[in-house]
Amino acid sequence: QAARKVQVGRMAVITGAAAGIGRATLQAFAAAGWEAIGLDRQPAGDLPEGARVEQVDVSAPEQVEAYFAELWVSHQQLHALVNNAAVRLDKPLVEITPEEWEAVQAPNLRSVYLASRGAFPLLKAAKGAIVNVSSSRAISTSINEAAYAASKGGMLALTRATALEFGREGVRANAVLGRVGRPEEIARAVLFLADEQQASFITGQALVVDGGATARLITQ
Repeated sequence: QAARKVQVGRMAVITGAAAGIGRATLQAFAAAGWEAIGLDRQPAGDLPEGARVEQVDVSAPEQVEAYFAELWVSHQQLHALVNNAAVRLDKPLVEITPEEWEAVQAPNLRSVYLASRGAFPLLKAAKGAIVNVSSSRAISTSINEAAYAASKGGMLALTRATALEFGREGVRANAVLGRVGRPEEIARAVLFLADEQQASFITGQALVVDGGATARLITQ
């Protein structure tokens, strides 16, 4: 087994990291030698060396503010923020209640705003990067996915706005739009965009990782 290469001082915070793409991303960063910190409402099981998950609801303003305030005291910088937390709702638009709509938008979109705002001083200090895990549903969607598609489309627009505003302080922001494939494939794309050694001139962009699904003309 190859020795784990440690990049001293590089740290990433990944939201929604207890399972799925978030957990795969946490593992990818840890394997690349980053200090990888996951945030999730749920506890996580066994994790690799260099990774941990803390229980934080990233849709709750007071929890997000408190977490990044503590991180500032302990570290003063952050090299990557990965906004991955999300929930889905499979339901016709006319049947979605306002409460259900907000229950999707809060973890999927509001959390991105809260975490990006909270992490900004730390990212600014490190000239770090934000990677938002959106979805190909942001550009092509299906029936009964209005709430989820709206949240992911909003995330894509927020990514562009963040890239413009935060770019003035040397902080990049990009999005990964996944759909099909293994979580590890999405995680590798996230790691690439977060790494200033590989993607230092990429910002405000959407990287689609869907095996070519959105390239297909459905009328053929």
